[in-house]
Amino acid sequence: MTTTTIIMMVLILGFVWGGLAVLASIAWRKEGAKRGGES
Repeated sequence: MTTTTIIMMVLILGFVWGGLAVLASIAWRKEGAKRGGES
């Protein structure tokens, strides 16, 4: 593997995990709102 390939893989994984984290936080906030704002 070349350094460029490793960097690209890290960037892609970073974007994927970042997107999942954002979706999870949005879903968590919606669930909290449904329950009456309990955190």
